[in-house]
Amino acid sequence: MFKYKERLIGGEMKSILSNKFIGAALITAFILLMGPGQSQAAFEFQERGGRSTALGGAYTAVSDDIEAIWWNPAGLRLVRNIQVDTSYTSLYGMGDLGQMNFAAVIPTMNLGSWGFGFSSFGFSDYKETDLRLSFSSALQDGIYFGTNLKSSGIKIGNDGGSGGVFAMDVGFLGNVSENFSIGGVAYNINRPKLLSSPPEDLEQRYMVGLYATPIDGVAVSFDMHKVPDKDWEQRIGLEFPLASNFLLRTGMQTRPARLSLGFGANIGIFSLNYAFRNHHTLDAQHLFALQARFGAATQPRVRVVAEEYVEEDEVEPEIMININTANVDELSAIPGLGPTVSGRIVEYRDKTGDFRSVRDIMRVPGVTRNMYSSFRNYMTVDGETVIEEVSYRWGRPDYGYSDAMEELHLQEEEEALTEEKVEVEPEIEPEPLPVSEPEPEAKPVVEPEPESVKKVEDTAPPAKININTADAASLRSAGIPAVLARNIVRYRDSRGYFSSWNDLNKVPGMQRSMLNKLRESAVIERVR
Repeated sequence: MFKYKERLIGGEMKSILSNKFIGAALITAFILLMGPGQSQAAFEFQERGGRSTALGGAYTAVSDDIEAIWWNPAGLRLVRNIQVDTSYTSLYGMGDLGQMNFAAVIPTMNLGSWGFGFSSFGFSDYKETDLRLSFSSALQDGIYFGTNLKSSGIKIGNDGGSGGVFAMDVGFLGNVSENFSIGGVAYNINRPKLLSSPPEDLEQRYMVGLYATPIDGVAVSFDMHKVPDKDWEQRIGLEFPLASNFLLRTGMQTRPARLSLGFGANIGIFSLNYAFRNHHTLDAQHLFALQARFGAATQPRVRVVAEEYVEEDEVEPEIMININTANVDELSAIPGLGPTVSGRIVEYRDKTGDFRSVRDIMRVPGVTRNMYSSFRNYMTVDGETVIEEVSYRWGRPDYGYSDAMEELHLQEEEEALTEEKVEVEPEIEPEPLPVSEPEPEAKPVVEPEPESVKKVEDTAPPAKININTADAASLRSAGIPAVLARNIVRYRDSRGYFSSWNDLNKVPGMQRSMLNKLRESAVIERVR
């Protein structure tokens, strides 16, 4: 871009010098940017995305959302639902140096994740465009590969010439453990040349990164960037939550030294990201980005750990459902699973075959790490009675979706059970037993009673428990399975006290036999 910028400043820029203030500002900016220590080829690496920019560009191993399309395409496989993102920034506070970005990603069940990106940078007399198609796939659990195929174009003025180029990026991302990831990207790996006269080499860049969550909800990232014939750049970023749907971010880099700040706010399916970056010479840069997520899996990002690195404890579960044989109704009895996700599990199993491990359930679209952690103790693939224990939680910020998804699945269960309610059998008064004549008193036995025989004292029947006050342990003592007991308490806490036996039909997993069992050992009394 150095030769093009020289031509632009020397010739085409004259067309806008009628506005002295704009012309002087743009010329100054370009001269500073292309000075002896900073002259670069066209399509130099530019930071796009609100979250990544706020983290100082330390995003190679973080890339777990739609912004991965601009950084590390391997991370697109971590996106579990359709996402779109649009962002805008004005470089160094100059309106004529605007950059607009748009991206979309669509994950599929068996064909990887696909992304599309478009970026436009410049003004009327100098314009760069970037059009890219991205693909990402899992080589195995926790190890991902991705690539960008890019078509870029440049245009200078009305008659200042134009050029185009095809380039390719490749990247990988691996989850070493539950709270540690590594990533790497080769940018413009095919050594592209701008189709101009004379041809110009485009900047190549190699990036490696680390990502860790040392504290639940707090994320730290570190990157090293290398451009041939230049020194290494170091970048570091920090992200931490102030609330369930609001995060603060900061980052810094060397060569040149720059500081970044920003935040992310989530409202429903939308996310607003803001980033601020200073500059050692020019004005600061502000970037605004808006994301939207569509589909049933609008919830926290998922990081599946590479299988050979997972160390898990084993415990004996209370119940077990074989996910290779269960139907939708049986799967829906598991806490946290609604008919919709249960249907996807069955559909995925029918298409791809039996699950080899319970962990494979996270390959099903819509099943996330948080969901998996909540219901994996109730699943098996071959009827074994020992499964892994929920001993950890992925430390990423959950953006406030966990509670929302739990509520969503509870509503799905309620709606499904409402459509086909279980009729409560009417209470039947027991018929009185026939009164028999008293038997004549038996004569006492002369022989003494052996010491090993103990007299059984008459005890009064146990008092019935109140469904509106009983805890899960009390319900279990009444013969109710642990899962259903917890569902009853959870439903009562979220919906209020039960007023009739029919209200219990709405509890996920409730069956007629369990309802009849409850009626024998429990009552529904109003709590004052």
